Amino acid sequence: MHHVNELKEIGLSEHEASVYYSLLKIGRTHAGPLITATALHRQIVYQSLEKLELRGLISQGVLRGKKIFIPLDPIKLLQKARDQVRRAGDLVKELRTLNKAKDSSLIITTKYGPEALFETLCESAERAAKVDSIVRIIGGAHGHLFFNALGRYWPSYSRLVKELNIKKYLISSAKIEEEYKENFLHEPQKGNRLRLFKQGISAPSWTRISPGLVSFEMYNDEVVVIQIRSETYAQAYQEHFQLLWEMGTEAKQSSVG
Repeated sequence: MHHVNELKEIGLSEHEASVYYSLLKIGRTHAGPLITATALHRQIVYQSLEKLELRGLISQGVLRGKKIFIPLDPIKLLQKARDQVRRAGDLVKELRTLNKAKDSSLIITTKYGPEALFETLCESAERAAKVDSIVRIIGGAHGHLFFNALGRYWPSYSRLVKELNIKKYLISSAKIEEEYKENFLHEPQKGNRLRLFKQGISAPSWTRISPGLVSFEMYNDEVVVIQIRSETYAQAYQEHFQLLWEMGTEAKQSSVG
């Protein structure tokens, strides 16, 4: 019976395996001996024989006016297994290509509160430090919304930014230009830059862009942070930022988180 089980493991159904094994043992024969050997219903035996013939494992003939069934070399099973392995290999290659095209590393998470904001800011700064040390930001949130949301975590974040020598490039609204000039360009670290638009960019939120990470920070009663971790999406957002940056007007003095 272990041969029947092994035949099942390589793709034959239970009935097909039983009929084929019996046919190999008996040799060419009519259906009757197979029905007796397998103890299967007559119709099931004939159905299994038809399927085995389609698989190329048996053939039919006529002996003294009666149909007989002839087992073929089991090497067919090995050939079929090799074909399946080859097709599986081709399929894996195609699926890997599809997987890369869709950026399987895409991870989206939503977090709430000051601690979540602090963790996101630190990760963004650390990622930027490994490339060009620039965190790119777009938004119209007033600075006091950011400081209120970050709360007691501000000193720790400020120290990290200084230690990593992070520069922040901000695109925002000209309507709150003076607030940004007063704080943003006067932060301890050097190199912050601000570009302004006369219209748009007024929502109380910031989009923060760093390598492999884009975060949307919404400053309502409780700060909400939506993180997108994806090299592909982050690169797209950085390219979008660069287009806006080239269109904005440079401010001489400015502050942001």
